[in-house]
Amino acid sequence: MSRRNVSASLPTFPWDTIAEARRKAQSHPDGIVDLSMGTPVDPAPGVAIAALTAAGDAHGYPQVWGTPALRAGIL
Repeated sequence: MSRRNVSASLPTFPWDTIAEARRKAQSHPDGIVDLSMGTPVDPAPGVAIAALTAAGDAHGYPQVWGTPALRAGIL
């Protein structure tokens, strides 16, 4: 299959399935940063950039069994 035919074989993205999530996000007091398609027109919030930068050196998989505090609270 040529490169040209690969994209034609992909399913259409079901935008209607995320419409309710979009409405909910837009109702947030601070609005919405729409990164759903194309080039974003809104700047990324500083808090998001800081969080991604801080996590950039994270290694390994996340804990799937919870933190020690969570596990102690469950027992």
